[in-house]
Amino acid sequence: MRIVSDQSEEDMQRRKTREALVWPLRELVANILRITNGAGKPLELFKQFQACHDAFREYVEAHGYLPPDHEIQELLDGDRAWHQIRTGAEERRAETPELNKRDDGESSARWRWG
Repeated sequence: MRIVSDQSEEDMQRRKTREALVWPLRELVANILRITNGAGKPLELFKQFQACHDAFREYVEAHGYLPPDHEIQELLDGDRAWHQIRTGAEERRAETPELNKRDDGESSARWRWG
């Protein structure tokens, strides 16, 4: 069996290198933010910098340039990250509306504070 794709090998490699940049960059930024708040793991910074460096290098090799500002902002967008991670939970919640009901039968999605 052979799978046919509309994407070229280069396009798939570009997408793969973009996706590979997400977690190292998010982990580094999250750790830096935690460190500035008195927590975090300062000794992990070097490994995280190295992982980001490697991911950026692979990105540049595949794309021929560094990611533009807006792409890095997208990768670090907390709301977007939350929805990507929680997609399954939101779909399950939509499939089971009875779990979202309050005791009085009202939907918690429609209920708002005064």
